[in-house]
Parts: sequence; structure tokens; C-alpha cells
Amino acid sequence: MRIYLTILAGAAALALAACGDAGAPESMGEDGAAAAPSDAATSAAPDTPVSNSPYPGASAPPEPMPAPDSTSADDECGAAKVSAYVAQEATPAVRARLAADVGHDRIRWVGPDTVVTMDFRPDRLNVELDSAGVITGGKCS
Repeated sequence: MRIYLTILAGAAALALAACGDAGAPESMGEDGAAAAPSDAATSAAPDTPVSNSPYPGASAPPEPMPAPDSTSADDECGAAKVSAYVAQEATPAVRARLAADVGHDRIRWVGPDTVVTMDFRPDRLNVELDSAGVITGGKCS
């Protein structure tokens, strides 16, 4: 029982010591009280820049990234040209004309039950079809 109390007292002492200030030890004044920090440590010279930046050494925070331009993505794959084909059935002739209009053959014809990969390719045109095979829209991906 005595060993248990000794271990418990030691653990309590360690816990209390851990709660103390982990920074530099305070200097003690002549009367035993903690001395106030010196003026040299708390004030900078007038020509010394002071920064409250969370990034030491950084002069300014980085500029925010511009918002993506949706029209440039549409132009890259030709999605804007799909609007002329909306409400048309995707027959082989319509598919050939659309491919000629967009100028490439990187086209996926996506119906409601079509399984597609989730990889993003801005140069690929996805033509969306309804259950009857009618074109409902298009987007780059």
C-alpha cells in the first residue's frame, strides 16, 4: 500500500510539473518575486519591421488563385457546340456531324445507364443522352 501511495504522489508531482510554463525560466528579482521582462526583450528598435505573419520570413500572404474560367474548358473540348444538337436523336449520322463540328473524336456518349470512369480530361467531350438516345447536353470531362 505504501508503494502505491508513493507512486501516486510521484505521478501527481509530474502532472503538476507538466502544467508549468514550458518557455524560458523566469528570472527572479532580489526580493524573490519574478522580475519583469527587460525593455530590450519586449520592444524592437523603431526601424525593425515587426510581423505577425503565421509564416515567418514571408513578406506577404500568397495571392489567391483565380476562379476557373468555364468557357475556356467548354472551348477546349467543344461542349458549346453540342447545344445545336440538343433534342436530336444520336444516330450515326448525327454523331459523325457532331464529331466533325468539334474537330476531334474524344467523345463519350453517356446514357442514363452508362458506366463511366471518374477521371477528368478537359479535352474530352461527354455528350449526355436520355433513355431514348436523344442528346440532352454536353460537357468537358
